[in-house]
Amino acid sequence: MRPSAGPQNNQLAEAAMFRIWAGVDIGKEHHHCVALDARGEQLLSRRVGNDEPELLELIREVLACADGTGLPWAPASRRRWRAR
Repeated sequence: MRPSAGPQNNQLAEAAMFRIWAGVDIGKEHHHCVALDARGEQLLSRRVGNDEPELLELIREVLACADGTGLPWAPASRRRWRAR
C-alpha cells in the first residue's frame, strides 16, 4: 500500500531536506540560539539581548549558516503563547 501524499507526508519530506535547524530559547532579558547541521554538529551557539538590532544580527548569522537554503526555527518559551 502506497502512503498518501497528504500534508503531513509533504511536511516530513520537506523537513528532511533542511541542512540546518535553529532553536531559540526566548527569555525576558535575553535569548539563546543554537543552530545544528543535519549531522547534529553545532554550527552556532549565541546569547543575545532582547534588542531588535541584536536579534536581526542573530538572524543574519543563522541564515548565513544555512548558505541560501531554507531552515526551520523552533522558538521555546516557558510562557504560553496566546492570540491577542
